Parts: sequence; structure tokens; C-alpha cells
Amino acid sequence: MSVLARVFSILQKTSRHTVCPKCSKFLQRCNYRVTSLSSGKWEPDGLNQPPEIPEYDELNIQIKGYDFPVLESYTTYVNKLANTLGIETNSYPVPGKASKVELFYPESEKVEHTYNLTKYERVIQIENVPSTLLPIFIDAMKLNAAPGIEVTIKKPDLVEEDDLYIPDEEMLAMRARVVELEERRQDLKKGKI
Repeated sequence: MSVLARVFSILQKTSRHTVCPKCSKFLQRCNYRVTSLSSGKWEPDGLNQPPEIPEYDELNIQIKGYDFPVLESYTTYVNKLANTLGIETNSYPVPGKASKVELFYPESEKVEHTYNLTKYERVIQIENVPSTLLPIFIDAMKLNAAPGIEVTIKKPDLVEEDDLYIPDEEMLAMRARVVELEERRQDLKKGKI
């Protein structure tokens, strides 16, 4: 008699509910395998625990584009997508980079049109993203990217952090003046002047 049939026969005797005769005959004919726990075999602890999933430390998602409203809308979408998937985000803008484009007449040096373009950029930092979730997030993000939007994902770079700050011309002029005064002072000490 199989283990399952024995269990059902005990339940039938002790319970006020009964198993129909057809079901009890079927259960007696079934040959279910005995599990390793009921046969006395030892199994190590932790077999029922989920596996550890590695996580990415910190990643920067750079979103660039020439059309500011489209860029802002897409950045909002990426933030909402990340929050929906349970990914923590931190986003910040990067100062726009202006460029000038000139179109010339064919076979001429005369300018036909001049365009002043500004490339806008937003950076979204994500941390501790499970490696199983990141490909899904990237696919959803890239599939829904608007035309004209560039998406780059990479590790944070200290050189790129310097681009976040707009240089203060007045402060740079003062630093240059301080360096000049220090050099002059050194020359006075040496007796050159």
C-alpha cells in the first residue's frame, strides 16, 4: 500500500468526511514514490531558500536629446518605470551644451543657413538593481525611447561629474589673479624685482 493511500485511510477513519469508494480504490492503486524525508534520508538545510541574486552596485543612465520637452517627458517615464519595478533612483540635470551648425551653398563657401543647437542631458542613477531585473528594465526603457533620444548606461565616472558644474567666470578670474600675485610675491622674495 502506498504512503498516500495509507494517509487517506487514516484520514478516512479519523475524519467525519469520507472519501467516495471510487476515489479510495483509485488511491489504493496509485503508486506514489516515497519522499526522501519519509524514508529517513538526510537533506541539507537551506534547500527551500531562494538563491542569492547578484546586484549591480551603481549605474548611470544618461539620456540626451535636442528637444527639451521630449527629453523631460522621457526622463519622467524612466523614473516611473524604475519606481514601478522597485528600483531606487536619483536623477539630476546636466548643463546643456550649445553648438553651432552652418550649412553652405553647394560648391561654395557662402553660408546658406545657421543653426544654434543645444544638446540637453539628464542623468538617472540607480543602485542595487538585481541582475535578473536589469535586462527587463533596459528593454522596456529602450523600446519606449522617443525618436531623437540617446540612452547610454554605464558606471559612474568622476570626470563626467565635473561637467555638472557650470564654471563661474568671476571665480576663475579671481583664482588666476591669486596665482599671479603669488608668483609676483615669490619673485619679490627672491629679489628679481
